[in-house]
Amino acid sequence: MPGSYFESNSRSQGSSGPLVGTIPLRIAGGAVLLYLHTWHHAQSGWQYLWHQQAWELPAILAKAQFPYSSAMAIAATATAFSVTISWLLGFLTRLFSVLFIPVLLGAILAANRL
Repeated sequence: MPGSYFESNSRSQGSSGPLVGTIPLRIAGGAVLLYLHTWHHAQSGWQYLWHQQAWELPAILAKAQFPYSSAMAIAATATAFSVTISWLLGFLTRLFSVLFIPVLLGAILAANRL
């Protein structure tokens, strides 16, 4: 559609317009996910796997009546860590975001069961 709003708006922003807003948003989202959720669970999961130390996430999942709580905790933490790295680097962000949906749905389900 010549002369439409979208055509004139895209010309005024130039080619770097969408990137200026996307890059800081992606990096901020990845940093928040890393700081608030992933880093603590990744460290605790590492200690659980290699040094047989206590980790609260499998116990929380077992209390929420999830089967294979240890395996699910490791898979959820690995997925969250992969999503964080993907968001921070900007590589395969859409793929990892789609893979993160079951983890988020599982967290919502666990929160509702507790």
